Amino acid sequence: MNNIKVSIDRIIIEYTKVSMNFFNSYIMKNICDFYAVKPTIGKSGFRYKLYLKEYDGSYLHISYQPYNQGKSLSYSLWIETHPKYLERFRNILDALNIEAKEVNFVLCDVAYDIPYSINNVFIASNTGRKMNIFKGTKYFGDRKSSKDHGYCRVYDKKNEQKEKKNKEVAGELTRVEIVYRPDSKGRFDLLDLLKHPPDFNRYYTCRVITNTDLLKPERKAIIMAIQNELMTLDEFSPYQRKKIKEELSNQLTVDFNDLTGQNWEEILSDPIRLIYGRRLPF
Repeated sequence: MNNIKVSIDRIIIEYTKVSMNFFNSYIMKNICDFYAVKPTIGKSGFRYKLYLKEYDGSYLHISYQPYNQGKSLSYSLWIETHPKYLERFRNILDALNIEAKEVNFVLCDVAYDIPYSINNVFIASNTGRKMNIFKGTKYFGDRKSSKDHGYCRVYDKKNEQKEKKNKEVAGELTRVEIVYRPDSKGRFDLLDLLKHPPDFNRYYTCRVITNTDLLKPERKAIIMAIQNELMTLDEFSPYQRKKIKEELSNQLTVDFNDLTGQNWEEILSDPIRLIYGRRLPF
């Protein structure tokens, strides 16, 4: 399916060995003064948290000094934003590149925009991850696992654009977002990211239902119940889940690995250049 658009949504980067002196003088003084913000003191995860926001909606989250790192003169600093906002905060990125010892990839959301109604997009976990539905969005995993590798959410992108941005999208559009986090410790060199696209086919099977006549009545009824949010796939027996996957094999397949592999370098080249800046070896 060549009409599916692949992109990177939220991305989190780790800068290691960022000194307290740099954080206090540059982040706490210059950046906080410029954006007229104050850091919040976290009780878990990171000690300091900053949320920077521009007038056009561009944002940058900064988290510093993880509680799991022992007392020191330097700590890890994480940034979180959408790749399209990286250029807006380039001065901060350049300063961090000079200061930090390493630049590591932590995680990103890989987004697949499928030009079909959400009622036609059927996705099932291959690893037993339970599906939950909240306000029309399907979640594979609970809220606590939203930063775990393989966490997935599926929603009506056409409706989301209309409600949040008053933007009309021509035709139908469903978005599937899957978290890519190859190392839970955040120790994945950013440049190595280009060599390692995610393997999501291992975790999910995705089909686009275009011909319900190919389905047996019993399975058709089950699928309709799932797609209309009356039940979840987990509520059916392993036998029924197996048969559903078998019958859906005749429908259009969304091959996450193939789609990502074809687009990986293109969608990551610009973000990596902006993040890595003058540290790039080429």
